[in-house]
Amino acid sequence: MVYNYSEILDFNVREESIGGQVQKTKTSTGSLIGRGLVGGVLLGGVGALIGASTAKKHTVMVSPDIKRYYIDITTNNMNNPLYTYTTIISAKAQQLVSILTIILEMNNKKQKQ
Repeated sequence: MVYNYSEILDFNVREESIGGQVQKTKTSTGSLIGRGLVGGVLLGGVGALIGASTAKKHTVMVSPDIKRYYIDITTNNMNNPLYTYTTIISAKAQQLVSILTIILEMNNKKQKQ
């Protein structure tokens, strides 16, 4: 759908958290180095790799801060008075909000003339 700038009356931004849980694994670097050294002394290069691979690992579930942004644009078009733009990319949402702010400012200046 294509709108003229003059048709845009207002906009509203909504956001919704949509992040699920993600596994993150952290390996203890002290354990990694120590086990690698012991394995290397006992069995050489291959032993170092095997020893390092047995280092202590800790897995946690984290909820990433993923959001879905909705930008509701109200127009004076009676056939399509509301258009909703949806994105999960915050930079895109911010860019559209900036553009809409400029358009509304231009429309307000035209009305004052």
